[in-house]
Amino acid sequence: MNYAVLFIGGLMTLAGLIILVRPAVFFDPLKKYQDSTGLWLLAVVVRLGVGLLLVTAAPASRFPLALEILGWLAIGAAVLIAALGRARFSRLLNWLLQMADTLGRVSGLLALGFGLFLIYAVAP
Repeated sequence: MNYAVLFIGGLMTLAGLIILVRPAVFFDPLKKYQDSTGLWLLAVVVRLGVGLLLVTAAPASRFPLALEILGWLAIGAAVLIAALGRARFSRLLNWLLQMADTLGRVSGLLALGFGLFLIYAVAP
């Protein structure tokens, strides 16, 4: 289980670095597919999967309470996005992407920090 969290942490760290260096690599595909059902489903499934993974891996980590809380927050976000529906999710994503030029690098820094935290929390 810890290796799966390490993998997710590595992906988050990589995504954060990419957003910091070249935000367009990450945000342009989101702009292109923001109206697609596939992106909406991916957003739900990834958050649900990461949330379940964090909740189940929490007891064996350095920060069990923090990982469990983050896991439940991710599961809650998955339920919220599913309840929003594709059309409202698309409008929300469009609104967020309008701020990508201004706040994009901040999100990259947050993703980098979150990824590094996950790696530290479960590293042997």
